[in-house]
Amino acid sequence: MLLVLAACGIDTSGLAQPGDDSGAVGDDGSASMETGSMPPIDAGGMDVTMPAPDASDAAKDVASPMDASHDAIVLKEGGADGCVPTGPESCTNGVDDDCNGLTDCEDPACTGAGYTCVPDPSTAVGWSFAPLNPGARPACPSPLAAAYVDVNPTNLSNPASCSCTCGVGTQPDCEQGNITASYGNGNCNMAFTQAAGGGACHADNGGIGIDTYVAASTTPSGGTCTASVSQTIPPNSETHGETCSGETMFGAGCGAGQVCALVPAGFSACVIHAGALGCPGGAYTTGNAVGAVVDSRACTPCTCPSTPTAMCSGTWSYYPAANCGGSPLVLLADGQCHATGQTGGTYYSDKYVAAAANAMCGSPVAEPQPTGSATLTGQSTVCCN
Repeated sequence: MLLVLAACGIDTSGLAQPGDDSGAVGDDGSASMETGSMPPIDAGGMDVTMPAPDASDAAKDVASPMDASHDAIVLKEGGADGCVPTGPESCTNGVDDDCNGLTDCEDPACTGAGYTCVPDPSTAVGWSFAPLNPGARPACPSPLAAAYVDVNPTNLSNPASCSCTCGVGTQPDCEQGNITASYGNGNCNMAFTQAAGGGACHADNGGIGIDTYVAASTTPSGGTCTASVSQTIPPNSETHGETCSGETMFGAGCGAGQVCALVPAGFSACVIHAGALGCPGGAYTTGNAVGAVVDSRACTPCTCPSTPTAMCSGTWSYYPAANCGGSPLVLLADGQCHATGQTGGTYYSDKYVAAAANAMCGSPVAEPQPTGSATLTGQSTVCCN
């Protein structure tokens, strides 16, 4: 007790020493202190008697070396609450891993990494948690797995629209076959036939007399028609999106009925189930049909006439000398009766040059028909919050 008082700065020179029980008056004439009491202290005119400290209290105030070492150990291991840091915050284990007093979604380390509070997906029995981005396909953060999906397609049952056009592939030849020429004096009541000759010069044995009128034409031969099919596939309105799946562990730090889950930016919290189903109810109510659109809609070929129709337009030239020499009499070979402006005369060679005009292939013989179909393969239902 005396050591405690000395430590507090109180003068102990006038106090009885251990073993002194005489009760003698001190040098200054004050009464001696009996064991178990303290002398009065002048407090501005009042006598204040301090009770003697209890020995048990003094023992409590002195920390033992064992107590001091225990306090040091507690502070070293994370604080008086006993939290022991195990590393950075893990956002799905329900533990304050970094001992900052914040668990999972309460911790900015988790919200900054894309974790957020979502309705507990375990209430949708049989469904899996799979955030959905309906209109973009960014990379999914690890450890989630990305799946590209076509979202909510329409018009899959409408067939293709088909039409056919028949066009001239190669022109018919008007310089092949026979040319029929009509002639006469004042009309075209007589006729003769001669090979067209492909533009070559022909010898007219014995000569040909030309009277007032002449008409010449030929029937085109050959040529091809081609078929061109036009098809229109009804547009589908699906969007091209992505799901990020594989999340099975969820953290704490959220309100009642919610868990801490990884939902990447641009995604919605959703659950997924194979097949075309209704949503499971609860918080996940916005349904989406997802899968891969496979579209094989097309048109069958069409059939056109084999050869085009045409008229031959050209000239038939008669020469006064052999081998197409001299100045010819040139007649329009269009099948009409024309006045030559010539009377009499003999011509010993001729040449026919013409080309097809107004060639066309007409209407298709067989129209094209729509074929194929469009389906959403591997369909699943995604219901979002």
